[in-house]
Amino acid sequence: MTIRLEGPRNILNQVTPESFMVQTEPITGENLGSTRLELTAEGLPEEISYRVTPTTVLVEVEQRETLTRPVEFVIDDSLLTEDYQVTAVTLNPREVQLVGTEEDIRAIDFVGVNLSAELPQNTTFTASYRLQILDAAGKPLDTNANTMEIEATIAIQQNSAELPLRITAVGEDNQNINYNYKFVESETVTLYGRQDLLDQIEYVEVVVDVSSLTESTTVVGMLNLPTGISSASSNQVEVAVEIQLVE
Repeated sequence: MTIRLEGPRNILNQVTPESFMVQTEPITGENLGSTRLELTAEGLPEEISYRVTPTTVLVEVEQRETLTRPVEFVIDDSLLTEDYQVTAVTLNPREVQLVGTEEDIRAIDFVGVNLSAELPQNTTFTASYRLQILDAAGKPLDTNANTMEIEATIAIQQNSAELPLRITAVGEDNQNINYNYKFVESETVTLYGRQDLLDQIEYVEVVVDVSSLTESTTVVGMLNLPTGISSASSNQVEVAVEIQLVE
């Protein structure tokens, strides 16, 4: 494409390629499909006349549509260590405006981000993620958004479960003594670990050794933590043991 300018020399000398632009005539709904548009120059002084060669250009014009969609998210397997879970996700912005052809807009299935990390995380953090605009097959669509960077604050905490304690006594002399047991403080304990293991546990055993007792007292019971549990809020509890001699 070339453009020929004519006019007063002193004004022509002031015209640079950066001072004007060549563009098509305004596009209307009548121009949809394959259409030929006239080329015009914008930004030239009034004293300057011009001729663009070629004078027209053949283009494909498609109807553009806009759509506002909330930003979704998926949590990648790489994000967490196995004992932790995501408790909340805050996205900024929470919605985006999309612009594309009618075909692409109708094909949109997912507008969101894939929450991932280079290393598994175990504390709350904030990071930026690239917006994905995908169809039902997971393929990117040729659709623009008013922003492509989404900031996500991801709240993370360790999996836990509060479970009842159950006493198992060892060393009882049932022929000569009647025993009664009572927890001094809490009757529950909080366990931490993999969620699938926590879901299988009904109670936590507290082992109380009474083999040397001859009178009522308070002893320390040791928790028998289930296999695979990484930690507990306490590993021992106080148990009041009431002893009654059999007459």
